[in-house]
Amino acid sequence: MASITDQETRIISVAIRHLDEFGEKNFRLRQVADEVGIRESTLFYYFKNREHLIVVAHIERFKKSLITTIDPFIEAVQTCESQEAFVQIVKNVLIHSFDESRKEVRLVRSELIGNTRHRVVLHEALRDAIDSALIDAIDSLNIAKNNGWLSESVDPRTLAVFILSLISSFVIPEVIDDRYLSAEWEKMAIQAITAIISSN
Repeated sequence: MASITDQETRIISVAIRHLDEFGEKNFRLRQVADEVGIRESTLFYYFKNREHLIVVAHIERFKKSLITTIDPFIEAVQTCESQEAFVQIVKNVLIHSFDESRKEVRLVRSELIGNTRHRVVLHEALRDAIDSALIDAIDSLNIAKNNGWLSESVDPRTLAVFILSLISSFVIPEVIDDRYLSAEWEKMAIQAITAIISSN
């Protein structure tokens, strides 16, 4: 795969911000190009069309949102020495992920997932991004399994996807906008994951 140039990185960064500020409907190539300081036609050197740039921007934003949670998890597992410590690491990931400060991230993920319904290219790109982003997390869960900290019956890939799905679906209690419900949902989610990890 070709490496991403500095110019592409700048274009993608501006495109992400424009998607955040204006949404897809009002996303304009000319505005992106103007802000980057290039001609609109130059965008087509890097991206096939408007949809291609939007898909790339969505996927890059999605991957960055995962890295902020996955990287600390991987680092923590590498120095972990017991099942109790491993369970606490997973709890900390969930607590971080359910935090109010991550609400926008969850909403953006939900919107992105919904947008894949009739967009094959976006669907395939998101599928690949999830697989790619979770590789190191799955490796860390395999380390935990090999150390006996994760139930033998638990498939690490399935668990990683389940946790991501659980985190992303927290938008549902947030939409209902009931603090008690959200707090209980978070507590139940943490208890469920802890039980899955600890069951032997």
